[in-house]
Amino acid sequence: MSSTKPVHIQGDKSVFLSKNAVDRMKKDIREGIPNEASSYLSEGWDYQITEDNDDEVRITILKTKKEEPKDKPKDSKLKNKIRSLREKRQSDRVTMHQLHKKREDIPNDLLETYAKLKKMGNPVISPVDALENLEETRKILQMTQGQPSNPYIDYYKSMKQWLDGMN
Repeated sequence: MSSTKPVHIQGDKSVFLSKNAVDRMKKDIREGIPNEASSYLSEGWDYQITEDNDDEVRITILKTKKEEPKDKPKDSKLKNKIRSLREKRQSDRVTMHQLHKKREDIPNDLLETYAKLKKMGNPVISPVDALENLEETRKILQMTQGQPSNPYIDYYKSMKQWLDGMN
């Protein structure tokens, strides 16, 4: 092989690691000692010698076909968990905004208790919802009578006293 043999590169030359990498590749191919594509090209790219005759050498730059990682069950579970936490945070933000709007109507101890119970993660009727749906809330609060004392029952009892005091 002659060292003056022209080497033509077809394809995207921006995938080379550097301008010097292009020159090294041409020199190595002229000398007949081509290296791995990773020594010349960015990751995910390969080259193929398409024409090699006495007059010239033609090289085509190709994108390697990598197997795309399938969506792992752990990834989808994590994405779903993040999505649900984000939705919960959004709904909490809306609820707290509504509470601050109606702060004059709702006693402070009831607001504080609601905030603590909400942080625990169990569903709790907000004082704003109680005001908007008085009849339904009173039915639910009637069911809590006679139950053993716990933070939720105490919250509902204080809410019942507050709603009864409004009438």
